[in-house]
Amino acid sequence: MYDISQFAIVFDRVDDSFLLKPQRWNAKDMLPFAFVNGPISSIFDLTTFAILGIAFGVFANPSEANINMFNSGWFIEGLLTQTLVVQMFRTEKIPFIQSRATWPVNVMAMTICIIGLVLPYTYIGNQINMVGPPPIYIPIALGIVASYCLLSQIVKMGYIKIFKKWL
Repeated sequence: MYDISQFAIVFDRVDDSFLLKPQRWNAKDMLPFAFVNGPISSIFDLTTFAILGIAFGVFANPSEANINMFNSGWFIEGLLTQTLVVQMFRTEKIPFIQSRATWPVNVMAMTICIIGLVLPYTYIGNQINMVGPPPIYIPIALGIVASYCLLSQIVKMGYIKIFKKWL
């Protein structure tokens, strides 16, 4: 019999290894992780700012259209990283390879990512002052997201090695 503290993200499943020795969630366990992961997240935000601001000329020409494009580009990167980092942190294992979320979780994540990528280029995006970045930005943003996920996995593995457990 499990108590409520042993259940994972709604509609998701937890790894079998977690069920063998369930733990109570402890907010203090998150502090060291947050102190490392917070700044790591900021590195990728600053990288995105630099690319959009310098490489795409927003800082040199801060017109309304360029500022809206900057905001849209940051929206894309931010939404993708925050959606995919849930996959990274939901398991102590390697996500997608050693541990896969349930299909509803994966479908929802993919739907959010697709909407995030497409929205700035649509009529609806235009109505909320979004301006789609140049198409070359999409592979750049995907590279930033992939790098963030990879570094998140490395940090997670380091956390587990040091603290001998996952959150």
